[in-house]
Amino acid sequence: MKSRALRDMTQGSVPRHMLAFALPLLSGNFLQQFYNMVDSWAVGNFVGDGALAAVGAGASVMYLFVSLFSGVGVGATVCIAQAFGAGRREQVSTVVDTVYRAILISALPVMLLAFLGAEKLVEWMQVEMEIAPGACTYIRILGLGLVATVGYNINDGILRGLGNSRASLLCLAVATVVNVALDLLLVTLIPFGVAGVAIATVIAQLVSWICGVIYIRRTYPFLSIRPFKGEFDRTLLKKVLGIGLPAGLQMATVSLGGMAVMRKVNTFGRSYAAGYTVGLKIDNLVFLPIQALSSAATALVGQNVGAGNWERVRSAARWVVGCCLGWCALGILCIYPFRAELVGVFTPSMATIECGALFVGWVLPAYSLLSVIFSLNSVIRGAGQSLVPMLVAVIGQIFVRVPVVYLLADKFGPRYMYGGFAIGWAVGATLAVCYYASGHWKKKALAQAKNDPAV
Repeated sequence: MKSRALRDMTQGSVPRHMLAFALPLLSGNFLQQFYNMVDSWAVGNFVGDGALAAVGAGASVMYLFVSLFSGVGVGATVCIAQAFGAGRREQVSTVVDTVYRAILISALPVMLLAFLGAEKLVEWMQVEMEIAPGACTYIRILGLGLVATVGYNINDGILRGLGNSRASLLCLAVATVVNVALDLLLVTLIPFGVAGVAIATVIAQLVSWICGVIYIRRTYPFLSIRPFKGEFDRTLLKKVLGIGLPAGLQMATVSLGGMAVMRKVNTFGRSYAAGYTVGLKIDNLVFLPIQALSSAATALVGQNVGAGNWERVRSAARWVVGCCLGWCALGILCIYPFRAELVGVFTPSMATIECGALFVGWVLPAYSLLSVIFSLNSVIRGAGQSLVPMLVAVIGQIFVRVPVVYLLADKFGPRYMYGGFAIGWAVGATLAVCYYASGHWKKKALAQAKNDPAV
């Protein structure tokens, strides 16, 4: 009897598999967003807008460091899904041991870089002098705990490749309880401020990582997670990196774009910086289902490419785009009219509320464009092609969005600068649609399948 923890998505209803896979991911994303929002609520209401802006600046920097490792997790998901779809469990075990060893070794210098480079990064982002020390503290503490974040992301990638999205949810639920409890202790009861929020986040992520390792070792006998004792396969690592590094570079460039936008936002004062931080968290309520559905599509497509079921791949593409666009419409209807009230939950400052509502009002209606980019890129990436999705993201998020934000801010003022998001996403969506429609990604996947026994 096949374990329920192993989800074979090469047969049965495509939308049922996609939703069953996405719902636990979505629940986990909401839990993660919930404790991030508790972080912002705690510092915004008990410390002040300066601390809120510091956490926002620090978080954007840390996302840059985490991005490359998250991309490796995506590469692991695809390789594991394809090997599992082809019925090769031994290869799945080798991928896990190989990726774990490579990640743990490479995380150490990045942790050191985050710790030592915090001041320079904060200075580049033009954070106010009064806010800068808090942002540096946040970056340094999270930098020291980076290995826990990386470990959780790798576990998540392994489980997704096996079609199991529920286990990560359970680990994250435990971590959420820990994080919220520590926020209440280290910010509201013991006034550690920004440092308290950072410590709570690191401990929560460490709990998630440990829970994930225990679950994987107990649930999957063929996966013992032995990074320094198991088999290390350079060929498989090259394949994982070939898929994962472009995905990681995509996330990193998106993060750099976000940092560049925040750099401009910071020049307009604390209220804009704090409002931007809160606005991002509110907009994420719409983005999280898009992310979950796209991740489900990547795993589903990966397994069906491994099994050679191309009709199911096309069906997955239609369903993920349709579901994401439908969710965007619902999110706009539910959140847009109440954007000022939602921002007000995080801060009593009327100036910050106005700035946060301004951001949400500009960006939220454009999320349908972002959903097209994410959903089609997830299908293409699931087929083992990551370079074009990376280029689509870089062009839209860096080469278009950032210059347009600066141009609009300089020419028309800060109230119009967020229009650059919609313009950048429109360009990215156009490129993603054109590449998917060309079918070139499928031809490359078929050619790879002939030469690569792992596909």
